[in-house]
Amino acid sequence: MDLETAVTVAGGRITGPADLHDALPAPEIDLIGMWVRSMQRFIDAVCRGAQRGSGAPRGPLSVVLTRSPSLALRTRRLDDGSVVLLLPIGAIVRPRLLATLLLTFPPRDTTISFPASIRDDRPETDWELPNRLLPIFGEFVDDDEHWELLGNLAAGMTPSTDADLNLALRDVTWAAMCYAVMHEVAHVTRGHLDAERAFREKGPTPRPALSLRELRRGLEIDADANGSILFLVALMARLEEMEATQHFTSAFEWIGFAIPMFLGMYDTRRKALGLYAEGLYPHPVVRHELFLRVCANYLHAHKREWLDDWLHYEPDGWTSCIKALLRLDEDCVLGRFSDPPQEGWRCAPITAVNWHATDSPATFSSLEQESALHQDVVVLLSAWQGRA
Repeated sequence: MDLETAVTVAGGRITGPADLHDALPAPEIDLIGMWVRSMQRFIDAVCRGAQRGSGAPRGPLSVVLTRSPSLALRTRRLDDGSVVLLLPIGAIVRPRLLATLLLTFPPRDTTISFPASIRDDRPETDWELPNRLLPIFGEFVDDDEHWELLGNLAAGMTPSTDADLNLALRDVTWAAMCYAVMHEVAHVTRGHLDAERAFREKGPTPRPALSLRELRRGLEIDADANGSILFLVALMARLEEMEATQHFTSAFEWIGFAIPMFLGMYDTRRKALGLYAEGLYPHPVVRHELFLRVCANYLHAHKREWLDDWLHYEPDGWTSCIKALLRLDEDCVLGRFSDPPQEGWRCAPITAVNWHATDSPATFSSLEQESALHQDVVVLLSAWQGRA
């Protein structure tokens, strides 16, 4: 497969930050170009380190921006042995637009209560998206229509003159983008691109009962876990590059906001925990708990002086995100994003990140099940790489 074919299959076309003009302010476009270049340097360093192990790509790993409104990043190996990470512009624009909505709500509590639990197995057909939020949470057959609606949504948002708010938007956008990118980098450095072939070709494994579906799901969990570590290391590198390591506490708070927000953008019709028993990914709340566990363990082992601050400030960001999502739910119920008005009860909660304190036992039980599957897949990867 060559690069052109890889982009065509994934959707969109090769582009650059300048193609963001219809959905972002000009200063943000230049900034995103800087972020992509900085992440490429970080990825190059990660791959050089991985070459001393067994999970490195056979060739360079390059980030390629694509003109696609999709949220889905793709990693593909090309015929020359190199690997491309296709980063759709939609995965930058859409989280930023959602963050703009969430961060600009007036500071007040919601007047409507949403008692729904992630254990409520309401079917996907019970939910719908408010039509004005479809560009953020939905997918369209026609990319041009999607871009037009994203541009209209962006145009309807008054640019803020609040310097703190604009800095927060940048931090949240960067965190969401970096989390997504590092998940894909982990797929490469952990040897996932060859895992299915190895599963079929390398004969007996330490766990013969592992199905291909379990393998694929376990690889996504492994990418979440190792991508979370890469994310933290990339954060440290960014703070050092900006000579801003003293601001790590505020970075932790915005990470606490950004990651659940970003995870909640996927599969918005599947709210219930039980609806994620099949498929590639665990429930977004479970994925977030895995992120927290991995980050805390990494900081305990490698940056213990930051651990107490992580445990203090990250939950503040999570709380702010959940409160903002509740405000969004309230506006959806009241029809503020529907034209003409829709049945509001079908639109809330808007995302699957609908956490309630009584959900904790079910959430952690699911997390332990996913962690056990992850360990089985880690054993397989180690065995295959040992035979390579």
